[in-house]
Amino acid sequence: MKILYIYKYAILGGVTTQLVNRLKYLKGKVDAHFLFIQDHGGTKAFNGYEKVLIENNTTKIAQYIDENKFDFVISIDTMESYEAIKKAKHKSIVISEVHTTTRNLYNLKLLKKDLPMNAFITPSSYLKDKIYNELGFKGLRECYVVENCLDLDKFALEKVSYKHDKRIIGWIGKLDEHKNWRKFIRICSILNDKLKNLEFWIIGGYTAPQYVINEFLDLINKYNLFDKVKWFSYIPYNKMPRIFNIIRESGGLYTSTSRDESFGMTAVEAMACKCPILMPNVGALKEVLDGKLKDHYLYDESDDQQYINKINDLLKNNDTLLDYGYKRVNERYRVDIIGEKYIKTLKKIENELVK
Repeated sequence: MKILYIYKYAILGGVTTQLVNRLKYLKGKVDAHFLFIQDHGGTKAFNGYEKVLIENNTTKIAQYIDENKFDFVISIDTMESYEAIKKAKHKSIVISEVHTTTRNLYNLKLLKKDLPMNAFITPSSYLKDKIYNELGFKGLRECYVVENCLDLDKFALEKVSYKHDKRIIGWIGKLDEHKNWRKFIRICSILNDKLKNLEFWIIGGYTAPQYVINEFLDLINKYNLFDKVKWFSYIPYNKMPRIFNIIRESGGLYTSTSRDESFGMTAVEAMACKCPILMPNVGALKEVLDGKLKDHYLYDESDDQQYINKINDLLKNNDTLLDYGYKRVNERYRVDIIGEKYIKTLKKIENELVK
């Protein structure tokens, strides 16, 4: 089986890291190629894997498809890919793999007339429901759910030599509207007034435009948090397990203020390191953090006071669900479990088209 993945941004974010995780399973089983239209440092995550390409010319992308005669071309949230697929003479099975919940998701409506994809794959039932009902693809194309996977050889509990004298509240995300970073800084200000011995680590913003960075720094200054906030605009993905382990050993927690999530990968990564988390009850996070985890690790995104109270409770009390959360990640999201499901899904799509 020969697969070409096309994704617009090679950035060290959720999609790129998911492709890297998936590649661990795919190697030796399929011939996987990865094409990005823009490189923002994300190709480094592939550690020299030779079948990674940067190309923004749709004619050249079409030629690449023709030369390699891919069985599957899988477009991930990248509208430009469909122009290249249309130009290609070789007709691959086309999968629209959807990971976004931002306004880019609604660009898919533009494809309803021609339906260039043979099927959808998405990491959550939440997003599948959006594709079927909000975008109106129900009855037009099948949508399959294959959850994200995590390399538990990398994300695991470990003792770290770095000792921190403050409890760390960690936050990870792009500095965009979707991740709601302004809310986090405002909550930091309130927590800083109420609680002692805290430090806030904000990780992300490498690709943010300068005007956003200026606003970000101005807001930190407005709330007098320059001596309390540490900003890391970029941390290599292979260093993230260490970050979660440092947060855990500091007595802190990892949190999110996202307005929506198609899956919630950082929550899974943190739980794999037995780091306490607190996430908004939005999007697919309610699927990932179900059962016992639901009441413990979710807060009402619209209720700031509940959010602050839950942070306070987690900081005060020993987290009794760390082992349970780790077990759930191990049982559900390991690379081998999800990798096998992914390949079976592709074969099912292929068999359905042959009928």
